[in-house]
Amino acid sequence: MTTSSLFTAMAGLEAASSELETVSENVGNTNTIGYVAAEAAALALPYTGEDSLPGADATPLDEGTDPTEGPMQRTGAPLDLAVSRGWLLVQTPEGGVALTRNGALRQGADGVLETGSGDPVLDVNQLPISLPALNDVQVSSNGTISGIPANSESQQTTVYATLYLAATPQGSRLVPLGGTLYGLQGDVQPTQAANASVMQGYLEGSNVNPVQSMVEMISGTHSFQLLSQLVAGSSSADQSLNQVLATTS
Repeated sequence: MTTSSLFTAMAGLEAASSELETVSENVGNTNTIGYVAAEAAALALPYTGEDSLPGADATPLDEGTDPTEGPMQRTGAPLDLAVSRGWLLVQTPEGGVALTRNGALRQGADGVLETGSGDPVLDVNQLPISLPALNDVQVSSNGTISGIPANSESQQTTVYATLYLAATPQGSRLVPLGGTLYGLQGDVQPTQAANASVMQGYLEGSNVNPVQSMVEMISGTHSFQLLSQLVAGSSSADQSLNQVLATTS
């Protein structure tokens, strides 16, 4: 193997390793509610500069996401919400905002509507939604939350808040924040989805295609093994050459 090919193979090995990590993450989240499949990619670029190395560098690109919706699963629970053509907007522990499709919501001890991991769900004004104890909670398709206060004598339905239904950012450039939370890149601000709709009593499942992921896992493993063999073979050849040179000098 030439020096140029060796450097290219080593760069490819790094990219293949990154891809395998991404596929493994997807496979592990096949059954995670609201999980959005990660996408890995690499770009081959020649080394540049005065003392640049020969060959090309296969540079892993920032991990992307597949915005395709997952399957809708009926649960019947009043605070289980699936958002079609949009996302829920939540507040992160750092005080920022993030998008999620995990609509398995609950009321915290202080009445704040939150995700299972405790992230407050935001309304159209990007403020946390606080609800009293309610009977017969209703969430309309446009995200309006209403209900009858517990122990109410009038039994009249009251409107309390409207969910912020966020649009998928242009180019689907989302930053995985861990779990089922996704941040916006740079200074991009969330925008409301024009045609999003809420399905009460449903949850959106993971959009990972298990068959496709296993094919990608097998293909990636095969590529990794071949590149490892090439690099190992080159190293062995170099050692043999050094031994020959040492015995003849």
